[in-house]
Amino acid sequence: MGKSSGSVIVGVVFSCLALSIGESVSAVSAEWAIPQEAEALANPIAPSQESRGRGAMIFSRRCAVCHGENGRGDGPSSLSLGVRPTDLTGQAVFAQSNGRLFWKISIGRGPMPSWDVVLSEEDRWHVINYLRALPTAP
Repeated sequence: MGKSSGSVIVGVVFSCLALSIGESVSAVSAEWAIPQEAEALANPIAPSQESRGRGAMIFSRRCAVCHGENGRGDGPSSLSLGVRPTDLTGQAVFAQSNGRLFWKISIGRGPMPSWDVVLSEEDRWHVINYLRALPTAP
């Protein structure tokens, strides 16, 4: 196995660790610096049942290990991260723009990997449509 394929494997394994896109539970800093143009991004994929289903499938494969099957931050790997993954059903996530969520998923931070090389733009938008359909916690 070459050096680059080893890096890809390490990146994919690390990618299974987290999708921490909330605002208040990170050991890094509570606030993400989001470029203005990212904040204004609109989701080009209509939030249809098909889109949410595709997003659910991606979430289950890539995100649930940290965020849990219901998005509450209680996945099986969550205890090993050093910070609890964000509860994606919370109001802090729901209040964020689609562009902000897309940017965070794409760029990553702390234990959350950058998903822009693993997931297509279209798949990241499907995940956002799925997240928007999760029941919100009080």
